[in-house]
Amino acid sequence: MLRQLSVFIENNQGSLADLTQALESREIIIHSLALADASRFGVVRAIVSQPDQALKAIQDAGYSGCLTEVVAVKAPDEGAGLTNALKALSAAAIDVEYLYMLKTRTGIRTVVFGIADTARAEAALTAAGYELASEEEVD
Repeated sequence: MLRQLSVFIENNQGSLADLTQALESREIIIHSLALADASRFGVVRAIVSQPDQALKAIQDAGYSGCLTEVVAVKAPDEGAGLTNALKALSAAAIDVEYLYMLKTRTGIRTVVFGIADTARAEAALTAAGYELASEEEVD
């Protein structure tokens, strides 16, 4: 299981750069970042090195955020790795709220799922033959 940094930012020019600077100034590595925006605010979801320190860094910079658990599985670069993972979740009646991808340091493609019931999702995915990714593998 991975912990994801979620941050609420105003939808203003330069706000994303200010956020990433707050992290990078504390030598926190951003492994993956996804931005979903609304009219006035956006939600940044990121897998970062040192999640606890990252949360403190963004709070010190005046942002509101939290750490949440996400499910991350290793998926082959070729074939139907993503599709089969989605089918395994669907067969278990597990809804995917969002997803994004990243590559680990060893070059393994990893799918990060935002799912309400992470324990059920992990069980369904491992039963389908997927290997979970850990924070150590990403960092």
